[in-house]
Amino acid sequence: MKKRSLDSVEINALVKRAQSGETEGFDILLWRFQDMAVGYATTILRDRSAAEDAAQDAFVEAFRNLSALREPAAFPGWLRQIVWKHCDRQLRRNALTTVNLDEAAHTSAQEDSLEVAMETVEVRDKVMTLVGQLPNAQREVVVLFY
Repeated sequence: MKKRSLDSVEINALVKRAQSGETEGFDILLWRFQDMAVGYATTILRDRSAAEDAAQDAFVEAFRNLSALREPAAFPGWLRQIVWKHCDRQLRRNALTTVNLDEAAHTSAQEDSLEVAMETVEVRDKVMTLVGQLPNAQREVVVLFY
């Protein structure tokens, strides 16, 4: 069955049904907004599998906290905020790294080389951005030369 977009009156009715304990109302909301949630999460995380996990976690949280939603017609934006929060958590969790204690002892000696490497990456990124802004003919010349 093809999904059609819901208008605010339908969203309002479904949210109120779900808030009153009728799980079928939330099931319909989930079915209708699943693609939006996964698509939005994929845009943020750039990983479909991680996006599906984030969207699932967001729907669980939305179900648990649906009674706190004061304006039922605001459900799409409210859900999008929850999806963003779960994506942010995943990004932060993935950014955390563990370091072996033996490696940590050598880290201070390598800090200078790490800073130089980071500066090199930053310069490369800036150059690539600027090259990307050149007209096609000039960009081809630069890319072919380097």
